[in-house]
Amino acid sequence: MLFSSNIFIFAFLPFFLCIFYILPAFSRRYFVLLSGLIFFLWGAPQFFLVLLLSSIADYLISRLFFGKSKKISLTSMIFLLLLNLGLLIYYKYTGFFTQNINQLFDFIFDGKILPDVKIILPLGISFITFHKISYIIDVYRKPQKGHGFIEYLNYIFFFPKLLSGPIQQWNDSKTDYLFTEKPSINQRLSGIFRFALGIFKKVWIANVLGVQNELLLSTGIENLSSLHLLLLIFSYSMQLLFDFSAYTDMACGIALMLGIKLPENFNSPYAATSIREFWQRWHISLTSWFRNYLFLPLAYRFSSKLNKDKYSGIKVDYLIYIYAVVITFLLTGLWHGAAWTFVLWGLYHAVLLSLDRLFLFKVFKKTGKLISLIITFILVMFGWVIFIAPDVKSFILYFNNLFQFTATELSIKPLFWITLISATVFAFIPVHKKTELFIRKWLNTDSTATIITLKTIISTLFLIFAMSGIAAGGFNPFIYFRF
Repeated sequence: MLFSSNIFIFAFLPFFLCIFYILPAFSRRYFVLLSGLIFFLWGAPQFFLVLLLSSIADYLISRLFFGKSKKISLTSMIFLLLLNLGLLIYYKYTGFFTQNINQLFDFIFDGKILPDVKIILPLGISFITFHKISYIIDVYRKPQKGHGFIEYLNYIFFFPKLLSGPIQQWNDSKTDYLFTEKPSINQRLSGIFRFALGIFKKVWIANVLGVQNELLLSTGIENLSSLHLLLLIFSYSMQLLFDFSAYTDMACGIALMLGIKLPENFNSPYAATSIREFWQRWHISLTSWFRNYLFLPLAYRFSSKLNKDKYSGIKVDYLIYIYAVVITFLLTGLWHGAAWTFVLWGLYHAVLLSLDRLFLFKVFKKTGKLISLIITFILVMFGWVIFIAPDVKSFILYFNNLFQFTATELSIKPLFWITLISATVFAFIPVHKKTELFIRKWLNTDSTATIITLKTIISTLFLIFAMSGIAAGGFNPFIYFRF
């Protein structure tokens, strides 16, 4: 079941909220868990038992962390990590590995050695696995018995974040999933506002841009002029931002209606003035996950191996950073998709971040905010070509045609231009600090009575417009469901 389906918007969510608010405190956690299980079972029944049984195994085996020897705890933790990563690799990467091994043997020996494998990718497996790993590592690092089985299962199966995040680290969830306290009226209204904002962004910005982008892509990259390609990548950059942030808004909004504050995923990323700042603003929960569970441990282990201040004239701090960031972003790329294009995308951002650490950050400081913002956005925008291109050949073709500097007449509807201009304004307007503070104030749950009233009116308008858009043109799946 997807947020984009009519059954979710018009049946599942209203019914769920009505029951949740009338239930007594002791039973709410069980109802939320049951709803999460039904939500996942509806969308991915073939993976349901695997996920449920592996989650139960995570909880039971992690009990060995408490009061046991360090060796038993470490062995148990490694086993659970291998189990969950093994499931992720099997479902998401078996076809990728099989295809590449066959291509290699076909090139060398003129024949395949493995049968072609096609495995259905369960929805949300990447996000679910990262939640499970967060639980395993956090409990191993700090084994506290203050949580129960139902609380843990709710952390895994909480349906607003189940399919595409945000990724909530276990240590940050605390007692969120006990649902002992009813959400306040302020929380409920703020949640409705956030949900309405998300569905409006999806229907009237991301979907409108997506229709035109699909039309351009359907003609074939090789048939598009430089002007078409430039428009495509700019429009896709805006579509990607508003599509994924719309899902985050809807997820955070639903959670807020239940009294839970999920981590923010976006903070006006195109207002960044450096690559480092971009990753502090884009997909924040993923960046935080990789930093805490991969980048920092890698940097620490590598630093313990070095005994000099400089190697080949480069400071040790720079070498540690480059080593950790390259490995982290290669895996970040692979996490997004089982394709060489995503590996290239990860390497691309690893190089940009390494250059940023070495000298780019200092250069951007001297060029001024406007110039550094434009350069940063251009660098990020061209990285999204990898998300558009289905393979490396198409990726190369895109850039080859882009720099042919050809132009043909564009026949595009006015609605697209209005939407693209509006999206661009909203994407870059937070550059001004006062505007950014204003946006945060509106997203804050501790609002004044006047703001709450205005939020309620705006929410109603957003929902009316969004429902009319869905009735007229449907509701396309979210882009990040691919990952």
